[in-house]
Amino acid sequence: MSELNGQHDFHVVGGSFGGSSLAIELLKKGRSVLIADFAQPGSRVKCAGGIEMDSFRRAALDIPHEHCTRGILSLDGQLYDKKIDYAVVDRRDLDRASFEKAISLGAKFARAKYLSHDPRGKKAEFLVGGRKETIPFNHLVLSNGFRHKGRNIFFEPYSIATVEIVKGQSPHPKSLIFIFESGKMNGYYWIFPMPGGCLNIGAGSVTDFPGIEAKLRKFKENYRLRGEVLARGGGVIPLYPSLLPQDGSVTRFGNAAGMVQPITGEGLKYISRNSQPFAQVLSEGGSVNLRWLTSGSFLKLALSTFFLRVCFCGGNSGMSLYVALAKLATKLADWRRI
Repeated sequence: MSELNGQHDFHVVGGSFGGSSLAIELLKKGRSVLIADFAQPGSRVKCAGGIEMDSFRRAALDIPHEHCTRGILSLDGQLYDKKIDYAVVDRRDLDRASFEKAISLGAKFARAKYLSHDPRGKKAEFLVGGRKETIPFNHLVLSNGFRHKGRNIFFEPYSIATVEIVKGQSPHPKSLIFIFESGKMNGYYWIFPMPGGCLNIGAGSVTDFPGIEAKLRKFKENYRLRGEVLARGGGVIPLYPSLLPQDGSVTRFGNAAGMVQPITGEGLKYISRNSQPFAQVLSEGGSVNLRWLTSGSFLKLALSTFFLRVCFCGGNSGMSLYVALAKLATKLADWRRI
């Protein structure tokens, strides 16, 4: 018999870090939660896995991590650095541990694929074991990632990224390396050290999507990253925040609400910062939209989105403008030329 039923205060679609983090906060407030996901949480490689150390400690998840204290920014070969305090984890471990913590606090789980919902009738349709099931809900939380098909990339910008976990040592230990390149290697890249002598490396683009795999191969050649590939993944990253994540009894959270920094692709930070405030408002029956629109997170994401749109309205040539403006920004922030 399917675990999917309507006898819960909240139905959370998506059991990865975003959905599980919000579920944990709702459970702490005495709410009943059912998490639905078509895959077992922790089975997919999605991102670089960098999370602020304060957020990682507050999450209290017993998983291996690499403590990084330095950020390195490469802008067309010019290097800058600054002090940081981040943990790098295997995103699969992070998703799995967050999900297991939600289950330990009382959440129920259903292996089910979300199909659609009727906000007026407060019913949601899922695919369970090859058959469709429709259930009522009190409040539906969509934390199931970003869907880009049919979207206009200028009005609703997004990025495509590909990720690999490989054996190897970083050229700069204990450092998060971000690389932004115009010209032939137009795009952004990263090298993050992971526990166990591994690296999380990746490439992303906002324009040349079909060539992203070739760009990653060239990037690996340039940086002599020749270690064994242990896992592959990636996905679509929203580069704009949702204006109104709540529509009555349905709320979007995490990537589904655009909680991703457009300039760096960083999403775990904003999920961590907003899971408790969102849960507080939801449990009290208040307006998530008002809380979101007046938050520092929304302001930062909205301003970054505007900046990104200006840069990339010219296609691939936009990366040259991005790099030039980023160099200017380093002088206004605490990045140091090295």
